[in-house]
Amino acid sequence: MENWILHPSATNISVKSPTAKSIIEAFGAIDRTFYKSKRGTKTSMVMELLTQLGDDNKHKVYSHSLSEGFRQKSGDKFVNREWLYDLVWYEDDQNKFYTIKKTLLVVESEWAYKRPKDKNDDKYGAIKYDFQKLLLSNAELKLMIFRVSGKTKQDIEQNLIKLCNYFNNTIDQYEQMERGEFLFIAFCDKEESFYYWYRSK
Repeated sequence: MENWILHPSATNISVKSPTAKSIIEAFGAIDRTFYKSKRGTKTSMVMELLTQLGDDNKHKVYSHSLSEGFRQKSGDKFVNREWLYDLVWYEDDQNKFYTIKKTLLVVESEWAYKRPKDKNDDKYGAIKYDFQKLLLSNAELKLMIFRVSGKTKQDIEQNLIKLCNYFNNTIDQYEQMERGEFLFIAFCDKEESFYYWYRSK
């Protein structure tokens, strides 16, 4: 468990990326009702939080699953659909159409564990499938959001260790990435909190 940090136990969020730190802090303030919510509600809460955070930092944002209430409150200024990823923060050239300058953040989130169409019996197939998409991006930060569960704290920790091994191996083996910054957020309903892990290549 050396890589994963349970949020409330961390008195000081020590990560290199200011963007990653701001995301961890924002998730730390999430309402407790989140942990008792259905998947669709969780997705909306996460996407709205990240959409607002990106907008507050003057980034353009593409995201999906934004509620009608959130969109009305914001003056309907956000695009409510995916653009390559579940959520993207980017900057473009204000004077030229279709000219992106840089991508600050790309996000994939997956609440399911198994992919229904998988022929193997991979318990984390759905998470792994979505994670692979992040490897293709040259965004400054790549964020993977998922949930972790288990009957006991030891079960939860074992599941996180297995996923950590997969993420590490997959990042290291991807030949076309010379460097990259990753943040992993694993929400845990049982603990009503989340684990996070930041790594760079």
